[in-house]
Amino acid sequence: MARVQNKLGALDASPFEELRSPDHLVSMRIIFVDGQRQGIVRASTVMDASVEACAAWDLHKLSRDNMKSNRGTGVLESSQTTINGHHSVVQNVYDLGVPGFTPREWVTANIWKWADEGTLRVFVESTDFEGVPVKKEYLRAAATNLFEYKELPPLGDVPQTQVTFVGQVDVGGNIPRKVADRGGVGTLMILSRMRKAFDKSAEIDEASSLRLASMIRAHEGDYTDEETVSIDTGKDRLKMFERMKTKNLKTESPSTEAKVAFKDNDSHAWGRATTTVRAE
Repeated sequence: MARVQNKLGALDASPFEELRSPDHLVSMRIIFVDGQRQGIVRASTVMDASVEACAAWDLHKLSRDNMKSNRGTGVLESSQTTINGHHSVVQNVYDLGVPGFTPREWVTANIWKWADEGTLRVFVESTDFEGVPVKKEYLRAAATNLFEYKELPPLGDVPQTQVTFVGQVDVGGNIPRKVADRGGVGTLMILSRMRKAFDKSAEIDEASSLRLASMIRAHEGDYTDEETVSIDTGKDRLKMFERMKTKNLKTESPSTEAKVAFKDNDSHAWGRATTTVRAE
């Protein structure tokens, strides 16, 4: 654990170079440390779940969800051996998807420990484990990873956890930079899969909408002079549109009417759409 923490835990995030993330809610970065051939990748996002639930999702390597994902990411073989309540050894064999390249095998120790109240870390490091003998058809690769799960204030009744992953993978052999970057993004996508597994966006948005609806229903506030001017301006524009020559636009929904109009000597179009919503 100390080796992983010393290598990855103290890295400053600022020098990392941004990677193009397929998930806009997951930040992905990479850095190449002097003298090291393989880059260190970093990803961070917020989960709609507790610290324990997030960590358990990842630690359960042979869950149905993880095994389903493995089938689509080139995993040829995988196993997990429990050493004790906080330590397991995981084996994964990947087809790199490069013609002529030998499949790579990773055998790693996965050890979790509470750092303090509300923060849990999982330390991942390559290991020699007699339960997974070396096979000549695979090339052993190395990995050093650190997961940090930090509790955040909940959103309503939904717990929130900041998850940060930092890792360095050495696949062995002469791997082109483009292939290495693609592999780095693929490794970091584990946070995207975790986020989607726990996603409560609909529940969170519904609760926020209900709070806003309640506020609107009970609102008795006064409007400032500036706010009143904005309101009157908007009302005048609505009346102006009624006097303009308009053109109907085709819409996807038959219950929605849309029109557009141009005011004389104005280069910008004015538009209006109306529909009926089955809600209060």
